[in-house]
Amino acid sequence: MLTIDAGCLFPSAVALMLFAGVPAAAAAPGPEGAFLFAYRAKAGLRREFDEGYRRHLEWHRVHQDPLAWYGWDVMTGPDVDLFIDGTFGPSPSEFDGRVAPAEDGADFAATAGPFADPLWRRVYRLRPDLGTSRFLEDRTPSPFVRALVFEVRPGGSDRFEPVLRRAAADARAGDASRNAAWAAYELIDGGQAPAYLLLVPAEGLAVVATGSPTAWIESLATNVEGPRASEILSDTVTRSTSAVWRLRLDLTSIP
Repeated sequence: MLTIDAGCLFPSAVALMLFAGVPAAAAAPGPEGAFLFAYRAKAGLRREFDEGYRRHLEWHRVHQDPLAWYGWDVMTGPDVDLFIDGTFGPSPSEFDGRVAPAEDGADFAATAGPFADPLWRRVYRLRPDLGTSRFLEDRTPSPFVRALVFEVRPGGSDRFEPVLRRAAADARAGDASRNAAWAAYELIDGGQAPAYLLLVPAEGLAVVATGSPTAWIESLATNVEGPRASEILSDTVTRSTSAVWRLRLDLTSIP
């Protein structure tokens, strides 16, 4: 869980830099934030990390933290074997006002922190216009998630977003099956922007049969005006990755 306050793994000065520019961005449509943190368990200490993290979640329950914290094991992709946790829904200012952040960080540092190395942390904002679901904000997680990341050429968002927006409109107009549901997020901080994260709820690994990240969008965006979706994506997307995350209910807290 987050470890950026005094006595935590990350210095508080870095935290101030991380959130300094976020509230202004959150004033745009879709102000709900998504805060994700990745850890790699130290060699031979994954069991100890899990046990420590469970104890840390108990701190949140005792302190009646209203935020939902999800935990995932990354099964495929460039971040394979990482543990990712995150909370979805609060704006950055609401996140700043969460329950006892200094105590939260100190507890993490004492329970799970010694057994893992923090690798990255990223701040997103929900883009409901580019997706069809908000299943994590609604606290209805799926057993698996397919995480699709699209890094877009600078200045390319104006061409990329309409394709995704059309894909969302087409999916809403068609069969509202589980495979046609996804939540869309725009990267605000913690990585190279512009970038977008799409989280596709899934019941198992069969979700990867929907194809590569760009092919998946192309299959949904059937009514794009002008150039075909494949041409636009080829021109605007500099890198795309796909990963499957497995939900760890034992490492998840949903009030």
